[in-house]
Amino acid sequence: MATLKSRVERLEKEQQFRTWIAFERFLESLTDEQLKELSLHWRFPEVLPEPFPKGASRLDGLDRKTLLKLWEEKERETARIMDEMKGRSARRAQVPLGSPALAGTIMRRKKLSQTSITSKYCSVVAAHLSWFSPF
Repeated sequence: MATLKSRVERLEKEQQFRTWIAFERFLESLTDEQLKELSLHWRFPEVLPEPFPKGASRLDGLDRKTLLKLWEEKERETARIMDEMKGRSARRAQVPLGSPALAGTIMRRKKLSQTSITSKYCSVVAAHLSWFSPF
C-alpha cells in the first residue's frame, strides 16, 4: 500500500497536470492580440473568452500518455527558463541601486507584482476549470 505522502504527491501531480491542460486550452481560446498582451505585459483580457467546446482543442484528440509527455516537456522548459531568470536577477542584484531603502522598495514592489500575477493566473485557471473535465 502506498504511503500517505506518496498518495498526496501523486494527487498534487495530477492536479498540476489538469491545471496545465485547462490553461493550455484557455490560451488556445485567446486572440493573437490578447496573447500578445498576456505574453508582453501579463495583462489578462477584461472579459474572458468562452471556453472551447469539447473536441475543439488540439489537446482533445491526444491520449493521456501523449498529454503527460507534453506536460513534462513544458515543465522542463519552464524550469529551464526560471533558472535563466534567476541567474539574470542575481547578476542584476549585484549592481548598486543607490540607497538601501530604495533597493528594499523595489524588491517589495517586484514581489507584490509577482503575487498579483500569480493570483490572476489562479483565478483564470479556476474559472476555466469549472467547466473542464479532461477524463
